[in-house]
Amino acid sequence: MTLNPYGSRGFSTANNVQRTFPQKRPFMQNHSFNEPRSGIKAWRLIVRGLDDFTKREELAEHFGKCGPLKEIVLPKSKIKENANAPFGFVQYASKFDAERAVKILNNEPFKGRKLKVEISVDKDTYITKQQEGLFFSMHFN
Repeated sequence: MTLNPYGSRGFSTANNVQRTFPQKRPFMQNHSFNEPRSGIKAWRLIVRGLDDFTKREELAEHFGKCGPLKEIVLPKSKIKENANAPFGFVQYASKFDAERAVKILNNEPFKGRKLKVEISVDKDTYITKQQEGLFFSMHFN
């Protein structure tokens, strides 16, 4: 490292940058979202329209038709005591099974309600998309 005219440290060569900040994994320029996802939330679906007292076993039976399940999460309601939130998460072991479940089970009846089934995204992405949609509808309708 060298001092630049402002008194802070700079890098004299690209090799010094590499030694100081080694890459943990190579940058993937041609990364595709069709590649296998890794991590605990891979191939997770969000299921909206559940009633307050849906059980994991009921979801396992309904969604298990499309393939083996890795996890089912039913968050508790923040409004009603001793009730579930009106949504949950179902995670499949494979992309194929998750996509098949979206095609087959979206808008299908479950306990007298039509479920909305989609591939889940992280909360930050969901909030951003909601705000972008609100911005678009406010300014272009």
